This record gives sequence, C-alpha cells and structure tokens, in this order.
Amino acid sequence: MSLPTLPLWLRWLLLPIVSVPLTAGLIWIQLPAALLLGPMVSGILLALGGVGLKMPRITFLMAQSVLGCMIAGSVRPEILVTVAEDWPIFLGIVLSTILLSGALGWVIARNHILPGTTGVWGTSAGAASAMVVMAEAFGADARLVAFMQYTRVLFVAFAAALLAHFLLAGEAGAATPIVWFPP
Repeated sequence: MSLPTLPLWLRWLLLPIVSVPLTAGLIWIQLPAALLLGPMVSGILLALGGVGLKMPRITFLMAQSVLGCMIAGSVRPEILVTVAEDWPIFLGIVLSTILLSGALGWVIARNHILPGTTGVWGTSAGAASAMVVMAEAFGADARLVAFMQYTRVLFVAFAAALLAHFLLAGEAGAATPIVWFPP
C-alpha cells in the first residue's frame, strides 16, 4: 500500500511517528532549534512521499496566532533599542536581501529556467506560506514554489543553528535545558 492511498487517520499518524524520533535525535546531538527543524524536515519528507495532508484552515489560523503571540512575547525593549541604534545596518541587510532575491528570480524567469513566474515567487524573500499562496493565485507552480521556499527556510534555520552552536558555544555558555512542562 502506497502512502497516498493510506487512510487519512493513518497518514496523520505518520507525522508524529516520523517527527518525534527525528526531533529527539536532533535534541540528542544538541542542535539548536531541534524542535523547529525536526517537525519541518518530517513534514517535507512526508510531503515528498505523497502523504498529502491538508490542515483545516481554522487550525492553521489558530497555530499561526499562537506562534505570532509567542514571537511578540519574546521581543524585549532591549531588542528594539538595538535595532533603533543600528538601523542602517538592519535596513541595508533587508534591502540587499530583497534586491538579491528579486534579481535571482528575474534571472530564473528571464532565462526560462522554471516555468512562468515560479522562479520569482520561489526566490522571493520573506513569508514562505504567503509566497506559496500568492504564487498559486498568480498561476505559478505552487508545489515547486513551496519546495523552494521551505528548502530555503530549512537551510537558513540549519545554518543559524549550526553557527550558534559552533561559533557562539563558548560565549553563550551551556545550552538551556528544555522545560517540557513548565508550572
């Protein structure tokens, strides 16, 4: 029996079956962001295997809301002060990222490396899920755009985690243990 023909409940069960051991392995090797990367890699592997899970819209919106609140809660005044003090550097990095990703997308579209505007949407910097939705609305290959966008997210997350682990290990001290069930 192939993955796409499995009953829906069994396909959903595959997600934690793949995700938990992979995430546990990343935690075991003390990779920062293991709780982000393990499930993301699992989801990508299952999608490439043709599992075809689709989350209900309300569940997706609730998850996005919780993540948004968690991110907003982690922004401290010190971070805003740092950004305000070094705004030219932050602005330069943002603008150069947008410029370079736009130029790469233009080259891909101009040389017909990928069909239609797929290359433009796939190389666009920023919110991966929004790029996939917009790509589909404008007739691009949404699956290819999703693959490009989430591969980029995965590479950036892995690179940041590895850099933090190897370059800042001495400065940051020991890794903070995960508190699974806080009071």
